[in-house]
Amino acid sequence: FRSKPDYYIWSEYMPNNWLSAFGGSAWTLDEITGLYYYHRFYREQPSLNWRNKDVRHALHDVLRFWVDLGVDGFRLDSLDGLVVDPVLRDEPALAGTDRNSTAKYWSLEHIYTCNLPQTAQELKLITEAFPGICFFVEADSHNDWMRPYLATGANAFVFDFMTVPLNGNSLANIIDHSVKGGSLTWALSNHDQPRLASRWQGELA
Repeated sequence: FRSKPDYYIWSEYMPNNWLSAFGGSAWTLDEITGLYYYHRFYREQPSLNWRNKDVRHALHDVLRFWVDLGVDGFRLDSLDGLVVDPVLRDEPALAGTDRNSTAKYWSLEHIYTCNLPQTAQELKLITEAFPGICFFVEADSHNDWMRPYLATGANAFVFDFMTVPLNGNSLANIIDHSVKGGSLTWALSNHDQPRLASRWQGELA
């Protein structure tokens, strides 16, 4: 990635308190360049700089390659973190949060690394560039953040079914409080959770 440094997000020093979703700082020192680079996930996965138009063009080319081969749809994984604050400001602390093994990540309010307005704008450019292709947004976001994505015509995953028992009241409550105004994709299992038959068990599963 050093051959195209403008495709990534760099800093001459540790710029802020941003955390990786997989633990530790979201900034890693590249010993060859002496610069820090940003990665939302593993350090082996440096995040792309979507404020560089060449990144947009390159990723559109990737999509076009697969569409030309006949692919009808794409899952846009962790789309909410596509764009980050260009000023690299510290994120505020979020007290009293303990969700799972990545609890430290959730100790910050991710107002500068998630759901920035440009993210929905980039999604709109994608849906307009590839009419007739399905795009499924995967984002760990509440309803207010999902509405701009749905407004582009994309679908959005809902994962709440994977964390509740199999009973009508629980499922109805999720459906009643789901985001309105777009197409939702209801997930029953994925690679992060035990399979449906293991969770719900019995003949109903």
